[in-house]
Amino acid sequence: MLEPITAHLVNALDWVFGWILFLPRDATRVVVAVLTSVLLNFIRKWVTDQVWLRQASEDDARLAELAREARRRGDRDAVKQHKETQTAIKMKSMRWEGRALSGRWSLSRCWRPGPSDRSCICPPRWQPWPCGR
Repeated sequence: MLEPITAHLVNALDWVFGWILFLPRDATRVVVAVLTSVLLNFIRKWVTDQVWLRQASEDDARLAELAREARRRGDRDAVKQHKETQTAIKMKSMRWEGRALSGRWSLSRCWRPGPSDRSCICPPRWQPWPCGR
């Protein structure tokens, strides 16, 4: 069932990235790694709520500052409350990052049949000495 999908995906990627096959193997891997990381960062920006994450970061910094002030005053209850609030904010942030991670995973699963499949076709690089020497 996946073979027709894989075949169409490989044909589409060959049309777009066919020029990579003419590069040396190391350069191909660098190009694929850079393109994948750029694409995954765009997906992260698209999938996550950037406004909420920015606000959460600012709130976390402010709560850390308030916790330091409360620690200086010796107010243990306030320190505990600030830490609990920080933990709640981080847990909600992890949910957003989890969505981005699932998007990255699904994209990397789709990307795999393309250029990485073709890198196996390249002959191994010649080495002057066997590995045991």
